[in-house]
Amino acid sequence: MPPSPAPSTHQFRSWSEKAERLTVALLVLFLLGGAAYSWRLGNTLRFLPDEREYLTLADNLVTYHRYTLDGATLTAYRPPGYVWFLTLLRAAGLRVWQLRLANFLLFVLTLWGLYRWLKRDRSPLAGAFAVWMASAYVVLFFTAGTLYPQTLAACLLLWSLYLLSAPSPQPARGIFAGALFGWTVLTVPLLGIVLPVALLWGGYFRLPWRRLVAFSLVSLLLVALWSARNSRVFGAFVFISTNSGENLLVGNNENATPNSGTTVDISTYRQTASALDEVSRDRYYRRQAWVYIRQHPLSALRLYLLKVLTYFHYRNNLVTTSETSTLRDVVMLLTYAPLLLLGAWRLVAAWRFPLRPLDWLWGGIYVASAFATALFFPRIRFRLPFDYFLISLDAAFLARWLEMKVR
Repeated sequence: MPPSPAPSTHQFRSWSEKAERLTVALLVLFLLGGAAYSWRLGNTLRFLPDEREYLTLADNLVTYHRYTLDGATLTAYRPPGYVWFLTLLRAAGLRVWQLRLANFLLFVLTLWGLYRWLKRDRSPLAGAFAVWMASAYVVLFFTAGTLYPQTLAACLLLWSLYLLSAPSPQPARGIFAGALFGWTVLTVPLLGIVLPVALLWGGYFRLPWRRLVAFSLVSLLLVALWSARNSRVFGAFVFISTNSGENLLVGNNENATPNSGTTVDISTYRQTASALDEVSRDRYYRRQAWVYIRQHPLSALRLYLLKVLTYFHYRNNLVTTSETSTLRDVVMLLTYAPLLLLGAWRLVAAWRFPLRPLDWLWGGIYVASAFATALFFPRIRFRLPFDYFLISLDAAFLARWLEMKVR
């Protein structure tokens, strides 16, 4: 007589309970580790000029109440979302190492949101798997120790979609989710690609239309308000920031390669642009990028497709050569490749494990992000907020597969 499945089911539930306790302990450990890491790094900025510019903008907001890099001339070179976050902390007197600690708080909050989302819509074990996978993906921890906007953006994005996808019909969730998403786009404009994917997904799977409308309008309103500020300051329309033209040229010129990133030589263009004002410079860079694309359509298309593939690479060429490390590349390969392979396995196994609604959302966002990023240039750092969706897809599938095996 075959054994009863009851003991296995009971054992599975016991694993889930233990996994939840272990997840909470892991989050506490990460916060303590982040505090120690932040203290060890001290107050020195490592990635220039990015970290320095974000911090300078925040300090000038505190001191001069102006969004400026030099203390006098107003700018829109950097998106404001992360600067606002740093401004609040600098106004409270926090030093650089404490800003990093705040980033680790955001990181832990993101992991907690990841757990809650998968626990709510899948199972506690799926939530635990997601946190464990994100914890093993050490680049997330490393990036939290930098003054880059990706950690804040990931936190805002994940919580906004968690609220948007909630089963509750409350329209207030759409308003709050929209506010978080608007802040997300003002932090990392590239994440705006999530809006059409989320709306298509929500419409197809019949999310309350009032929530979708509120989500869209509130997020677009926040972006519009900042763009209106730019128009008033510069007398011309500027969508969020004036570095998009430069980023487009960096990824689309005669010297660009799929993985060159900001190491590419565009000195010839910079010489011409140096005599232009901020808005004209942005437009000049964008115009030159389109000139290259129009004059070399086949080369540009080939470069674009290779950049799509490079999006899934485990390493980048870095401007800050002191941060280049073979060990880091190996660690990145060993931690990212399993996530990517498991995601591919999940898609191949769709015939046996049909994709559920959230699988479509997570997978759709991840695929769309590759094609959107390739319009400019791929960087691991740019991909990190999207990697949480790959992790969610993997964790939900792994828990579902294990549950089937146990039962």
